[in-house]
Amino acid sequence: MTDDDRAEWRPPYVSYETLCNFVEKRLGSQPLPPRVDKGFLDNYAGSVQAVLLSALKTIGFIDEQHTVQPALKEAAAGPDDRKAVMRRWASTYYARQVELAEQAATAQMLQESFASSGYTGSTLRKAIVFYLTLAKDLDLPSSPHFKPPRQTPVSNGATQRKPKGNGRTAARTQPDTPVAAGAPYLRGTAGRRR
Repeated sequence: MTDDDRAEWRPPYVSYETLCNFVEKRLGSQPLPPRVDKGFLDNYAGSVQAVLLSALKTIGFIDEQHTVQPALKEAAAGPDDRKAVMRRWASTYYARQVELAEQAATAQMLQESFASSGYTGSTLRKAIVFYLTLAKDLDLPSSPHFKPPRQTPVSNGATQRKPKGNGRTAARTQPDTPVAAGAPYLRGTAGRRR
């Protein structure tokens, strides 16, 4: 891999399971089209289409015009073929992460290796989860200290209040009202049977 390839490379952050299911089940069960584009991915949500297409380009399964490449034809032949193709690709493009795994590096070191690609937050986490799942599936070296970063809660900046009690809004009463003070006309009717 040249320095130019590495400079332009951005790790995939699609779900690894989604990628494998697409290659093995969607493509492996029928003849491959000449292109894999959004029209072919119409059964996926729009956001999934974008990250799946990006991953397919990154791995070399399709080119910039979405034309199917020989690597995808080979990978779609079966699970073992997919693993062989992806292992060849991963050994080149994840060379830094494999090197860290062989050194028994920490989770923070792994995170830093992905952060250098410009990812932050949930995208960084998804890229690491993709790699860890790929490494496990392909039996790549792994450090016992590797783990995905913690998922951070999404906040829109507004403070949210927890409801009291059972979640229903309590009636607002003044302490000196008959309801709050337990007025006599309510006391006698509470336990009476008819």
